[in-house]
Amino acid sequence: MTTTAKSPEDMLKAAKTIIADSGKFANITTVRKETSLGEEAIQPVSRIVNAVGPVEDAEHPFFFYFATKPVTRKVRELKECPFSTITWTELCKGPSTPTGQLNALGIARPVPSGPAGDVLRERHWQPFWANHYSKGPLDSPDYMLFEFVPYQLEFSSYDKDIAIGGPFSDTWEPFILRRLPAAASCSSGGSSSSENVEALLSLIVQSPWVKANSFES
Repeated sequence: MTTTAKSPEDMLKAAKTIIADSGKFANITTVRKETSLGEEAIQPVSRIVNAVGPVEDAEHPFFFYFATKPVTRKVRELKECPFSTITWTELCKGPSTPTGQLNALGIARPVPSGPAGDVLRERHWQPFWANHYSKGPLDSPDYMLFEFVPYQLEFSSYDKDIAIGGPFSDTWEPFILRRLPAAASCSSGGSSSSENVEALLSLIVQSPWVKANSFES
């Protein structure tokens, strides 16, 4: 048995269901230079975030938002390389029985200061964030909102029978949707120019989701 949801639109709906079944939290993976392992060593690092979304208005198609403090390591790492991954674990049968996951590969950037940024900081504010940012979305100096724009979604689900060749395929290959024609990566040295990132973001937002691997019954 393989899923009958084959169009990008149907698979986006399936991805949203996996997000809904994951609870409030996900993991974000960034990269950092780990000098203790050698001058050129790059170490992926993951931590929990509350990723709000997906938002689907005309200006922010399938965007996510998460809050953090400016002094955290992930802020420093995302400034060095904004390319990151957010992972949701599907828990529709309970926390002890994960049935699938969704990896969103994308670009994370701080919401800008000013009136336009304030609108986003208020719009995506979550009540329980007040435990960490007691003065609310506009007056908490340590409240920093990030915007995450995915260019690729990789997901599989035993519950929803989503995987290339079916969830019991020996390859364990996930279903992949992509909306960026060329591969995105950090420039040499682990940094990315703001011009390059903005150009990629513009391309991502304008591109439709397409299937990046075959998915046949």
